[in-house]
Amino acid sequence: MVAEEVRRRGHEANLVRIKHVKRPGFLKAARMSIKQLEDVELNNVEADLDMSSADMVVIGGPIFAGNVNPFTRTFLTRAKGLEGKPAGIFICCSSQPDDTIEYIEMLTKMANDRGLQVKGSLVGSTKVKDQYAQLSKAFVEELLTLDT
Repeated sequence: MVAEEVRRRGHEANLVRIKHVKRPGFLKAARMSIKQLEDVELNNVEADLDMSSADMVVIGGPIFAGNVNPFTRTFLTRAKGLEGKPAGIFICCSSQPDDTIEYIEMLTKMANDRGLQVKGSLVGSTKVKDQYAQLSKAFVEELLTLDT
């Protein structure tokens, strides 16, 4: 939804999906997340990991067992060209939006540690599923106003 909204506003958006070599089951993914693994095997090619030509980076994914998932962690660890870029982050979870501050702070710290300058965040909670389109629009608007 975020990439679609960026394009709708006349900007280019390249969506890079984090690819699993083998998608783990729910319990295995939770265990990997609890261990805060940052070196899981991905099936992304080197070009997927090169963000040097991007003007802005938006990164995120689901929360597993109260932690940023290991695939997003690994992608952030391996991605190149992140330093100094403005960024947005998002998480997907089943918590109430007010209960997600810790998750946003976790992912913000990880992104900042990799050199990204996090300027906005989005929580895609199942509790506000009916508001996804509206939340995505507000998030993109916030990120795009950074250039002005």
